[in-house]
Amino acid sequence: MIKPLRARVNVRRAGRVGLSCLWPYSVATLLLGERFGGAMITASYLWSNDFWNTAITAVVAVAVGVVAALATMKASNPKRGIEWEVHSNQSLIPDSTVPGNNVTITHSLHPHPLNEARIVELKIKNKGRRDIEPGHFTLDNESLVFDFGAPIVTVLNIAVEPSSAPEPDIVTTGSKFAVSKSPIKRGQELAYSVLVNGPESDVKLHRDSILNTPVREHNTEAATFRRIKLGLISITALLAVGGFAAVQSMLDARDTMRSQVQQNRHMTSENRELELKVKRMAECVLLPEQHQAQQSSCVQEADKAANGK
Repeated sequence: MIKPLRARVNVRRAGRVGLSCLWPYSVATLLLGERFGGAMITASYLWSNDFWNTAITAVVAVAVGVVAALATMKASNPKRGIEWEVHSNQSLIPDSTVPGNNVTITHSLHPHPLNEARIVELKIKNKGRRDIEPGHFTLDNESLVFDFGAPIVTVLNIAVEPSSAPEPDIVTTGSKFAVSKSPIKRGQELAYSVLVNGPESDVKLHRDSILNTPVREHNTEAATFRRIKLGLISITALLAVGGFAAVQSMLDARDTMRSQVQQNRHMTSENRELELKVKRMAECVLLPEQHQAQQSSCVQEADKAANGK
């Protein structure tokens, strides 16, 4: 009575083990569907060489498609943009508390001594992908105006890079510094050395009204962050490509090993057949000489048995 009970228990345990081994395939069937491209999805397909080839091809195709779409959008919608920064803001008046530093600065355009003379260097650059035309200045000569926070005495120097690029006119009123409407080529940089008379103050963008052209102050931290982000994206892409290459190499190595194992199995099977044939031949040879016909028939049967016929 006890033995049949044990047998039934073992059968139940074996059934549980069998069902537990089949659950990954059942989950894959539920998630991916019972059929894929008209063929049954089996557990052997998942993580197989064909699976990785399909996955790699799909990832590369998506990446190429995204890059192509972004490039098309970027080419069809080029943007303009102006970036500015204060390169320096330096006082020309030495420390009056130091003996012998009593210096007086004057300028022909200013009737009184410049007691708080400063030189401010302002840089303006077209960072966009298109030229800025005079027609883009929607407020004419009041479209791009800066406030230096102190009365402007004069503009000491203007540097244009490249030198062949046009040089916009400048109009100053009080602390306001206006860049007149003029072509600003892509990548063109304007550098102004401005003499002001007043306490140190931050230069601010007073007004910008250029069609579809944002005007932003240069931000070193933001530029550094963009470079870091671009570097991380590049490293991630390289690691992804390297990972796919490594997986492909592993799959190729696995296939090579499987092929070698199959060849070894085939050779082992052939050796067993040859061994069986030799053994049967030996048994046939040991038959008495008077049974020569039986010996010949035995050899033929041994040959057929060895060849699996």
